[in-house]
Amino acid sequence: MNREVSQRMEIADMLRANFAAATAGKVGLVMVPVEERPFPLWLRAGTEDTERAVASFNLRSNGLQMAHQPRRILEIGAGAGYRTAALAHAYPGAEIIATEADAACYRAAMLNTLPYGNVTCLAQAIAADAGRYGFHGREGKEGRLRLVRDETGSITATPLQHLLNYWRWRDVDTLVLTPDAASLEILRAPLPAGLRLVAVETCGMLLEANIAAQFPNNQFLMVMSGDYVLFYHRALQKAPPAPARPAPVFAPDGQLRGLRLENGAEDSFFPVGPNGFRLSPNAYGAPPARLTLAHESMDYSELQVSMRVVQPEAPPVRFTVKMLSAFGETLATASEVVKGGMARGTVIHLPEYEGLCDVVFMAEVAVPGDGDADIWAEFISATFV
Repeated sequence: MNREVSQRMEIADMLRANFAAATAGKVGLVMVPVEERPFPLWLRAGTEDTERAVASFNLRSNGLQMAHQPRRILEIGAGAGYRTAALAHAYPGAEIIATEADAACYRAAMLNTLPYGNVTCLAQAIAADAGRYGFHGREGKEGRLRLVRDETGSITATPLQHLLNYWRWRDVDTLVLTPDAASLEILRAPLPAGLRLVAVETCGMLLEANIAAQFPNNQFLMVMSGDYVLFYHRALQKAPPAPARPAPVFAPDGQLRGLRLENGAEDSFFPVGPNGFRLSPNAYGAPPARLTLAHESMDYSELQVSMRVVQPEAPPVRFTVKMLSAFGETLATASEVVKGGMARGTVIHLPEYEGLCDVVFMAEVAVPGDGDADIWAEFISATFV
């Protein structure tokens, strides 16, 4: 046994013991902090969630290997969201839509994915058509509920193409599927042409011959990998990566980031709207009020900023935005003077840079003699494009 495998097994054993201790003798949702992740996990005590949560911590060892950098991942059959959280953690630059038809699993998935700003979790059954289904069947020695086709069922499936059209996701590149009675039919129907990887969780079993036939060998490379059957689209493996998706610099409901306020009291800053905030500008000649946000640049070419001075009677305010490298080097900067009650926008062209950076927002009164009382400088939005 090599060292890497041994380390993975040790981590899995530690997680298993941690989860078992947290859920022992309990039933219901239990929040468990995990050192290996920035956010805790919610486990459903009294279920088999512990093993699924442990397996999700190393996607590669569990068989879910990706030879490409995913940009849009559609996960059908998210369960309690452990794999979803692992995907969001492993690929923070990817957008993820996760669907789950079981209401109990969906509630846990919502809790487990809520901290990740790149995940949208939907309570839906996804199929090739809009058939009706219900959780009436049973499977396995545990007698777990199983989704079955039932015209009297309470669940109306959403056709895959409708889902993609609604979210404007025609360019989805990765499909991860834990098949049930509804989603299994998707594999028998035409799939989006841009899919680079289809990963089907089979617990190590082969797919039915008529399903595997939908992925001819001259177009797809099939790999049995741990719990998954992977289909890599041969023609798309060398395709250039899609451009990075626009990302707001300030997103209170998004990925956790570092934030630092300088030259201002705590009440001189507060969020406005989904991606904006206000700063109370300092008086002319004083060090400007300064808000710094940690970010990870991912091959973006522009930083688009919208700003305004809230009060019409306020004096002009100088807005300054800087992007600094991890070593404090100024990568790009822009400054605009905005009159009271007016709004302005600016586009900052960025150099080629990938990695950690700081985005600094500053505000100060632009003319001498005017105070800064009751003035608000608002950064309406700031978005990497």
